[in-house]
Amino acid sequence: MRRHFIPEPELAPDEDELALQHTLDCLGPIRDHRLGKSQRAYRKEQQKLRELEQRHQEQVRHLETKKIEQVAQKKALNDHHQGRPIDQSTLHSWIGEERELLAEIEQLKQTINQLKNALEQQAEQVKQAKLVMEQEQQRHEKWQQMQQWVKESL
Repeated sequence: MRRHFIPEPELAPDEDELALQHTLDCLGPIRDHRLGKSQRAYRKEQQKLRELEQRHQEQVRHLETKKIEQVAQKKALNDHHQGRPIDQSTLHSWIGEERELLAEIEQLKQTINQLKNALEQQAEQVKQAKLVMEQEQQRHEKWQQMQQWVKESL
């Protein structure tokens, strides 16, 4: 006995399915915009972090240079005046230069600490921006899945 396949007549999509399709179509540009916006925000926060890291590294190198300069200046003065008397004006000048270098070194240390704190805060900003971006990616994927499901059901 031979069986014949009789296809079921295609049913016209009901109003609810059409309304859902229309809603999903309207949500598409919004989802795309939100995803793009979150990706741009994440990249911007990452760039800020890289810039802060670069500034921090520059300040650390500058501090090391100043420390070396201070030690070299101290050694040079000791070597130059070793075993010789130093007049008062030279001594005051040397002490003034020493104080200026030490004050500059202290200022650099404070700047480095501030940059370190800023780096920690920016790392948290990057983390938050990444979380938002991942959430938007998930929402976008869910929207795409729903849209695909509705298209298949129509």
